[in-house]
Amino acid sequence: MKSFYIVVCSALVQFSLAFIFTNDECEGNEIYYNGTGSICHATCDDPDHDDCFKILHPPGCYCKRPFVDFGGDCIMPDKCPPTGTCPKNELYLKRGCDSFCDGPYVTQCNTEFDFPSCYCQKPFSRNKRGKCLKREECPKTNSSIKKTRAPRRTPARSSRE
Repeated sequence: MKSFYIVVCSALVQFSLAFIFTNDECEGNEIYYNGTGSICHATCDDPDHDDCFKILHPPGCYCKRPFVDFGGDCIMPDKCPPTGTCPKNELYLKRGCDSFCDGPYVTQCNTEFDFPSCYCQKPFSRNKRGKCLKREECPKTNSSIKKTRAPRRTPARSSRE
């Protein structure tokens, strides 16, 4: 029964967020995804988009092909750092949890993810662009909810076995 509520809540969040974000907020190498269907979130760790159907992504801006996401930046795959590398203020863990600066997402680390990835080190929180900042450096929220972007997870740069 608990999993049913989680699925329903997730669907409601996805549906409501689809009306908040707009196409014009995406930058040059990004494309807007409204939260319906699936999107292949290409990362340095997974440039072939293997997570298309594994992970439910929130509405927001994601890297256009052939660009890949590394720490909230859309870069060409040949510019990805060596394996085992995480962006500044992040740590590679087999499982972990992120805090977020603001927006309709959690502000505390209360959901543990059971997959390897780069996670914000304490006391850092992930901003809307996917970067880990000190909590006091997080941008102050304003009344303009239109500018809210879906936070992107930093791709894992683990060694492949």
